[in-house]
Formats: sequence, structure tokens, C-alpha cells
Amino acid sequence: MKMMSVDKLHPHRKNGYFFDEISGEPWSAFLESVETSGIIEPIIVDAGDMTIVSGHQRVRACKELGIKEIPVEERHFDSEDERLKQLIEVNIRQRGIGNANPVKFGRCIAELERIYGIKNGRPEKVAHNEPVLTQDDLSEQLNISKAQLKRYKSLTDLIPELQDAVQTGKITATTAMGFVKKLSPEEQKQLAESISGKEKVSSKDVEKQIAEIKSLKAENNQLHRDNRTLAKQLHEEQSKELKVIKETVEVKVIPDDYEDLKQQEFATAIADLRLFVKRYGHIEIFKDVVAAIDRI
Repeated sequence: MKMMSVDKLHPHRKNGYFFDEISGEPWSAFLESVETSGIIEPIIVDAGDMTIVSGHQRVRACKELGIKEIPVEERHFDSEDERLKQLIEVNIRQRGIGNANPVKFGRCIAELERIYGIKNGRPEKVAHNEPVLTQDDLSEQLNISKAQLKRYKSLTDLIPELQDAVQTGKITATTAMGFVKKLSPEEQKQLAESISGKEKVSSKDVEKQIAEIKSLKAENNQLHRDNRTLAKQLHEEQSKELKVIKETVEVKVIPDDYEDLKQQEFATAIADLRLFVKRYGHIEIFKDVVAAIDRI
């Protein structure tokens, strides 16, 4: 352990993703404790780049109180996953004065499962020679039941808008854990839009919105089924009509000597007309016919 200037330390880039900063009365009490007793337990930093792994709130308190140096324990980490695991596990153990954000706690669980290679309750792939863990082991390590572990992790499946709603208290974590598995991403989006203008939404209100979304979805599905049935019926009717047309239409084949035959028929008709005119041309009513025949 050694003393180090707080200005030389760097916050971990993902600390805010996994943990909230202390605020309100707990932060005031923490500041008073640091001001009165100082920093008793050294913070943990990565010796390679002075990134804070554990102790972000203590460094923040020192800066706010004008304390220039802080006790530091430097550690070497073989990988970013090893550093992340330390960041999450140490901070979870200190949650009593820190983060109680259910969504971010779910992120911590999901990240630890990834690091430990836990999938569907069983260890699948363990990186960096870490000990093999199951979900049972992890739940015991975090001091929560396996069911709670899964429920917290389910919050990470919410779309960002609903995650924000849980983090701001618009809807409770319990309510969110209840409906997260019931809604598709599209349905979650509809729910988020329906509660966007409200400060706080009760469990009953959420259930009502879900019921309306499900009802609308059922109606739309039925409409699609009706449309498909109608389209199928129309296609069948058209096929029947086309079959009838094909069966009743006589297909005429034009012979190769069609033009010659047509000329012969025309010549025969003219000859018959000339004979007619010769016989009856003296009659007044046929004079126009005689004139027309003469022009051919």
C-alpha cells in the first residue's frame, strides 16, 4: 500500500454502466465519515494504467473534500475480464453504501455469468483459468437465491426505454420482472410509448396496458388469418374460372395459306357481285353498288 495523488487515478470506463454513484443522505453520511476518519481501506487500482478497480466513491469523496492523496493497493491483472470481475465482485460486496439499482445489478449478474462461462445454469466455457462455477455457485456467492438471480438478470432483456423506466422508479423492478418474459421487443416498445408521459405507473396500470397490447395483437393476428383465408378463397375461385375458360375456349389454328385462301374467297365474292350487277344493274336502287363494283 502507498499514498498516491487522486489526480493520477482514472475511473474504470464501465463503472457507471454497472454501478450508480452514491447520492442523497447516504452520500452526505459517507462524506462526513471520510472527513472525520479519512480513508481507512485502500482503494484497488490496476498497476498498469492506474485505473480504479475498487474505490470510485472514495476517490470522488476525496476530490469533493479537497483531500489530495489516497491510500492505494496496486494489482496486476492479466486481462480486462479479470479486471472487470474484480470491479463487479468487490463493489457488490460493498453495495450497502453504493449501488442498489436493480437494472445495473442485473447487468453485473449477466457479466459475471459471461466471465465465468455460465450458460443456462451450467458452466460452458471458462476463460483465463477461472474456477468452474454454476448459477447455484454464483447465487451463493452473491447471497441471493437462484430465482432472484434469474429475475434480476431478466431486467437486462428489457429495451432501453423500459430499463430507464425501472431505474428512474417509473415502474418497479418487481413489476418489470413480472412482465419482461411476456412481451416481445415490439410489445415492450408499445408499452414504453403508452407510459412515456407518466411520472409513475402502478402494477395495475402496467397489467392493464399489457392486456390491451395483447388484445390488440390477438385482433391483428385474427385479421391476418382472415385475410389469408380470403386470399386463398379468391385464388381458388380464380383458378376454377380459369379452368372453365380453358375448357370452353376453342383454339383456332391459322393455316399457313390463310392469306391466299382469303384472296381467293374475296375474288369469288367479287365475281358473284359482278354477275349480280350484270343481271340487276338496271334497277335504280343498285346503281351505287354498280359504281362501287366498277372501282374494284
